[in-house]
Amino acid sequence: MILKVLGTAAAEGWPAPFCICDACDRARFRGGKNLRTRASYMVGDTIKVDLPPDSVAHAIHYGLDLTPLRHLFITHSHLDHLAPGDLEFRRQGFAVVAADALLNVYGNGTVLDLLNQRLRDPSGLALRYHQLRAFQPVTVEGDITIVPIAASHAGPLEEALNFVIRAAGKTVLIGHDTGWYAQHTWDFLFEQVLDVVFLDCTRGPLEGRLGHMGAPAVMEARLELQKRGALAPNCRFYATHFSHNGGALHEELEELLQPHGIAPAYDGLELDLAQL
Repeated sequence: MILKVLGTAAAEGWPAPFCICDACDRARFRGGKNLRTRASYMVGDTIKVDLPPDSVAHAIHYGLDLTPLRHLFITHSHLDHLAPGDLEFRRQGFAVVAADALLNVYGNGTVLDLLNQRLRDPSGLALRYHQLRAFQPVTVEGDITIVPIAASHAGPLEEALNFVIRAAGKTVLIGHDTGWYAQHTWDFLFEQVLDVVFLDCTRGPLEGRLGHMGAPAVMEARLELQKRGALAPNCRFYATHFSHNGGALHEELEELLQPHGIAPAYDGLELDLAQL
């Protein structure tokens, strides 16, 4: 059961395409792990988290075969996490889709409203929609449990979600696009034993707790989870969803975060959950 990190950037990507700031210029020059696309993950071959505008590029760059994809979980409706037009290409004439290739799409009410507005006849696209509610688990592929949890993001009109995924005997927190969690979310997480954590660090080394976080808040979050016994002894703890506005490139983030038991995630990172 391979968990693959497809993208680790905030909305603009990094380098941002029209930006001449120092952080973008340095990323263009250095390349490698400093090149970041919009956030998304694959869990095995059948589960994907978020559908950013970079999804076609991800499939090409990583040699991904998305035809086995059966479950697409969307964190929230912002355009860097949901590009609904890409699902239109499942329609006859754009693709030959196997008769049994139903794709289940899971999201909050705002996500499903957006999909219904943008896509005509979901059955013709072999799509089925499922509304998620925070802390109500979903079981897929027989034994994989995905628990949507309430993120602190997107404002009062939409309940953005993060996900706790239990697969291959491991528990993973997908926590991009959130500020400091509300207490009921912390209370849920304190009851877990997390083997892998990905947590929002959009602001890089800068302070931030509202809507997005920076490294000081991520460090504090790790300490809180560890103090409550919510981290497995060998927990892999990653910061992710970086914006160029934070200014720190990958090696600089490593220098900042690693003394605190945190690593900066990067595009293409793979974890074999069964082997952790």
